[in-house]
Amino acid sequence: MPYKTVKFRFSGPFRFGRNSLSGGDYCFAADTLFSALYIEALKKGKHEFLLQSVQNGRLLFSDAFPWLENTFFLPKPLSAGETELHARSNSILKKKLKKLKYISIDDFDSYLNGTFDPARHSDPSGSFVRQYMKVSAAIRGNEEAMPYRIRMCEFSACGNKTGSDENLPKSPLDHANKNAAGAGGSGSGTWDQTLADSGLYIIVKYHDDQTGELLQDLLSSLSYSGLGGKRFSGCGRFEFEIEDVPASLSKRLDTGKNVMSISIALPDDSELEQALDNGTYAVVKRSGFIASDRFASQQMKKRDLYMLKSGSCFRRIFQGSVRNVACRGGSHPVYRYGKPIFVGIDS
Repeated sequence: MPYKTVKFRFSGPFRFGRNSLSGGDYCFAADTLFSALYIEALKKGKHEFLLQSVQNGRLLFSDAFPWLENTFFLPKPLSAGETELHARSNSILKKKLKKLKYISIDDFDSYLNGTFDPARHSDPSGSFVRQYMKVSAAIRGNEEAMPYRIRMCEFSACGNKTGSDENLPKSPLDHANKNAAGAGGSGSGTWDQTLADSGLYIIVKYHDDQTGELLQDLLSSLSYSGLGGKRFSGCGRFEFEIEDVPASLSKRLDTGKNVMSISIALPDDSELEQALDNGTYAVVKRSGFIASDRFASQQMKKRDLYMLKSGSCFRRIFQGSVRNVACRGGSHPVYRYGKPIFVGIDS
């Protein structure tokens, strides 16, 4: 099966929720993408083919991770690498490693063999990904407007700034004001107005051209609908391109005695015990509302499901599963994707 990268370039703000509107992240999990693709497939009558392709392993995809120009990032392995073992006697390095969420592919070998220097590593959230709070107001059903805050994200060239972190823009409006200040207005610090080529990417694995064409068709439809929250406000729209996997990442796919999942995953009941044996993993609760307007006349919640977070490490691979999380009373099943892609983590 060929592996490909799908690179997402967001045309404006986006958000991927976590627990509340004021929380969230700038990356999305594979089950979020599958749910969005399934809704697009429902509109086209291709949902059965999509579901069968995923269940049979003919189509698999990873979580989304950041990329900047020619640099691609992976999640930090949850099992302790040599770098973490060396840092236990150094409190400063220990704190930096604890905060670190993603490691560039170019630095992955050095992290595993213990030569990685966290002090020189740039975390995407502090360089080219901006997160800020947007204030909105709820009007419907209220005598007075009820303000609330929403965490939004966008990509830009934050890595080339000069000045202190106090000068980072907190919103697109602040960004515009910062540019105006650089053109002669008031304000301290400067901001590089040349936007870097950056966004999110996923790894996909598909069996044949028909499956690849289906994925491309659904992604094209989804690019106009938007991905993530607040889509009806124009958030989450993107452009995408499908490319070959970088050689530095390709060499790790489907190889290694020890492996790391780069997808949120859920082993099938028959493989659960062996999959978790001697593994290092984190369990995350997945819930949320059903987005399909065909499911019921009112909005309903999905059944909660506990899954294994990407970055979890295992001694053996497993196939994973796709579970129906629809509540009672709906018109069609609702599926949660949990089939992983693995990369080797042997140094």
